[in-house]
Amino acid sequence: MVSKARKNKLNVISDLYKGSPIVMKRRLKNNGITDARAKQIRDAAIADSERDWTVAREVPTDGPIDVHTFLHSLWTHDKRSVETANAAYGDWSPARLAKYKKPPRAGAVYFMFAHFFGDGDANCDGKYGDWENDIRPALEKLDELVESRVNLGGIDHVERPLQWLSVALERACCFDHENNESGACYQRLQSTKLDAEQLTALRLQQYADDLVVIPWDTLVERVREEFGTLSKESMYIELFTTFPSRDDLNLMINPSEEEGNFIRVRSDGGEFVKSDYKTRNLYGAREYPMNANLCASIRAFMNEHGLVDGDYLLGHEKHSPWVGRFLTKIGVKTAEWKGRNIHLLRHVWLSSARADIKRKFPDDKERQRHCQQELCKCMDHSPEAALKYINEIVTP
Repeated sequence: MVSKARKNKLNVISDLYKGSPIVMKRRLKNNGITDARAKQIRDAAIADSERDWTVAREVPTDGPIDVHTFLHSLWTHDKRSVETANAAYGDWSPARLAKYKKPPRAGAVYFMFAHFFGDGDANCDGKYGDWENDIRPALEKLDELVESRVNLGGIDHVERPLQWLSVALERACCFDHENNESGACYQRLQSTKLDAEQLTALRLQQYADDLVVIPWDTLVERVREEFGTLSKESMYIELFTTFPSRDDLNLMINPSEEEGNFIRVRSDGGEFVKSDYKTRNLYGAREYPMNANLCASIRAFMNEHGLVDGDYLLGHEKHSPWVGRFLTKIGVKTAEWKGRNIHLLRHVWLSSARADIKRKFPDDKERQRHCQQELCKCMDHSPEAALKYINEIVTP
């Protein structure tokens, strides 16, 4: 609900824009509006009245970028639905512009700029500001622009605004993707957008289906009890606990040529490296440090099974059928999970990991979001796949 003080301030701003003669200095002072801010609002009204808004201007590649020219151009060339374009850039339809003779000052992208230039208050301190004449400073500080919007709504509530900003910059001739610094900022925007998509999906998720899973710790205990701690099955599950792969764990040990998926094992530690996996185009090559306990387990497993550098830790074969057999043997895979082997492991792992986070941080939503974001990255999920692996956990 809007407070009375804020409502009064917005009314004064509206009266200033309309050119109302009743806006006295005392009224400005009482509502925290400086003379400079009042002048910005009046100047915006004058500029609006002098411009033919039905004509879309060309966005310059250099120099100042008027926010209305920028958004009008984007709206005009947007091939998506009118509703989506309006939500992103405001309603720039010719009929509306002809009727109201002013820019919409609406849409998620306008709001993002207004929030950024308005020091966190888009409507009171951003709207009608002289920043509207040039948004290039915000584009040159793209990381700060994105951070400002994320901080306002939380990363699991900014999926759409970041998607629309991404599309806007992809199409805008005024944004230099070839510039190393700008290009790097744009890539960071993509990463943040991906995080937002994943966490929004998790926030909105319902259980993937009616199937239930056991806790991950219970699965680990059953594997060790059934097959032994130095078995191939236990080694696989210990690796999966730290690196929940969606693909076969065909890992070469200390390869002479570092290609594909492999592990480096040394006396003082090691790394898990993969560059051959389903969502590589989304995430690129990945390298993770292996903790001391996992490295010790790998060395013990190598000694037990006579493995040396250049060998495959778990063999070079399809693991899914074998995983399905040993999960069935320990009672984890039941008839309801027919046809799902490694897929089932991912359900158990992610369901347990997410439940652990919610238990550890019941009142810390930011911490929950951060940890869930790391889970998605760890599993190499694409955004649309993020919520497909959550099931109810039932302790046997």
